Amino acid sequence: MVRLARLGAGVWTPAFGHDHSFDLIAHWNGCISRVQVKTMRDVDDNSISLSGTRVVDRAGGKQFPVITAAECDVIIGYHPGLETAYVIRPVGKTRYTLRKTPAKNGQIIGIMYEADFRLTSLEQIKPMPR
Repeated sequence: MVRLARLGAGVWTPAFGHDHSFDLIAHWNGCISRVQVKTMRDVDDNSISLSGTRVVDRAGGKQFPVITAAECDVIIGYHPGLETAYVIRPVGKTRYTLRKTPAKNGQIIGIMYEADFRLTSLEQIKPMPR
């Protein structure tokens, strides 16, 4: 929330209830973005990841549906150790992994580098046209 506010967005959280498909709403220059917030964790020395699911508590039974673009515009992952926020467009994956360094086997297809996803501008969280 602080990072978004520092970039110039107004930030609102739901006043009532829980189990919403997003954690907050960011508003700036006439744009509104639904944001799911996740904590990022180290996988190893070369990558960090976040869960692509959210917890829903229905009548005492927890469910873990994947986050999709129909439910929120972006996922912002915050890594407390790096003090860095990352923006990911939800595509229905159960886990998103960002690499800090290139793969040792030279793989480049499907690799997401953490430097490409750092939150630096509100344009990154702008909703995609539908």
